[in-house]
Amino acid sequence: MPLEKNAPAEGKVLSFFEQISKIPRRSFLTAPIADYLCDFARARGLWFYRDGADNVIIKKDASRGAEKRNAVILQAHTDMVLVTKDASVEQDRGVKLLKKGDFLIAEGTSLGGDDGIGMAYILAILDDKDLVHPPIEAVFTSNEEVGLLGAAALDCSALSGRMLINLDSDTEGIFTVGCAGGSGARLSLPLKRPIEEKGYTLTLLGLPGGHSGTEIAKGIKNASLLLVAFLKELCEKAPLRLAALSGGEASNAIPTFATASFFSSLTFDKLNEICKQYFTKDTFGCEGARFSLARSDTLFCAAEEESRATIEHILSLPNGVLAMEKDLIATPETSLNLGIIKTEKDALSLSYSLRSSKNEKRAALEKKLESDALRFGGTAHLDGAYPAWEFKERSALRDACLKAYHEAYGSEATVEVIHAGLECGIFADKIPGLDAVSFGPTNMDIHTVDERLSLSSAARTFRLLLGILKTLTE
Repeated sequence: MPLEKNAPAEGKVLSFFEQISKIPRRSFLTAPIADYLCDFARARGLWFYRDGADNVIIKKDASRGAEKRNAVILQAHTDMVLVTKDASVEQDRGVKLLKKGDFLIAEGTSLGGDDGIGMAYILAILDDKDLVHPPIEAVFTSNEEVGLLGAAALDCSALSGRMLINLDSDTEGIFTVGCAGGSGARLSLPLKRPIEEKGYTLTLLGLPGGHSGTEIAKGIKNASLLLVAFLKELCEKAPLRLAALSGGEASNAIPTFATASFFSSLTFDKLNEICKQYFTKDTFGCEGARFSLARSDTLFCAAEEESRATIEHILSLPNGVLAMEKDLIATPETSLNLGIIKTEKDALSLSYSLRSSKNEKRAALEKKLESDALRFGGTAHLDGAYPAWEFKERSALRDACLKAYHEAYGSEATVEVIHAGLECGIFADKIPGLDAVSFGPTNMDIHTVDERLSLSSAARTFRLLLGILKTLTE
């Protein structure tokens, strides 16, 4: 059968997406969106629960005739990766939406369709009184983008459902049934800067960036590491003393910009010429990226030997894809991403996102980073570990989804296991016998300023979700 249109409910999806987009909801800014969700439930007389981590659960009774069916958990996360065109854009802000043809985009920032559209789907279902569905247990988790922290903190005892639909996938027609586990690592490397100098500030801008899971194998250049590699070459040409490094905005996003301040004995004109020769389209790996060089007064720098050692140590740390899956074509098994680098009082802070479908491989990578930090006299802090979500041979929910998809589209959906992290693994650990599937509409270039959500895909996928829920009442 073709996808059934439900105009009122579909209209509500975009309306709710617009509402939540106005609310600042970057990771760790969790209270405003949790406040909104509680107010939403309270205004409709729905049961709700909010925990200390700003996770919110909202329950809605089944539609008439489906009261005896088992509850279905609908789940999305509330936070977004707020990536901007440059570091000057205010972080504690909402998102301004723009429509461009079939796509919804944001002005100057990432869109937050990951996972704002999943939230909007659930809110539209909770709000509509005419839809056919089993009992709904809506779970909105916080701080997913920084290690699935909300899901890890959530007490699931209030949930009776044993089927979970996660709405955090980004390609229409694909059902995800397994994912890599992951964790976060923050390394602190000592960098004492007692020498006052005049020098330069060099900034790289406009690199494409990308999701550190789904796009880590695409060869996208990491702006921070590209800049540090240039500094290493510069050390070979003339004395250099490092003052500061910064780059990136989220540990699970490939950095689009980076900045270094340093003393060099080279003249401005000579250094600018070297930059022009080094930073080409081939070096950046994309069109439109650029560098900016400026003179800087009153820099506090490290000694020349310590500067060189710090640069070389950063470059010696692993980054990118470390191993590929043997049985899945073009799928990474283990990877890590240097997402944020910043200068602190007497140290450099490096924040990584680690991923692996093999829990033991991830643990080994964590130990290596700890060892590397200690070798340089620094420290490593590990957090946000979450397990891999293993593929289930038998899944009634997966069968129902595939059947509904075939009836709606007249073709077969794709089933896959992905390298990106999803909260399903945490819920599967907490809820015995959980049957989970993840899907969503087409949302491209997530975690970048080019993120765009297909409106037609969002509509079709919402209708598919309604069809699946209706099937689960039969």
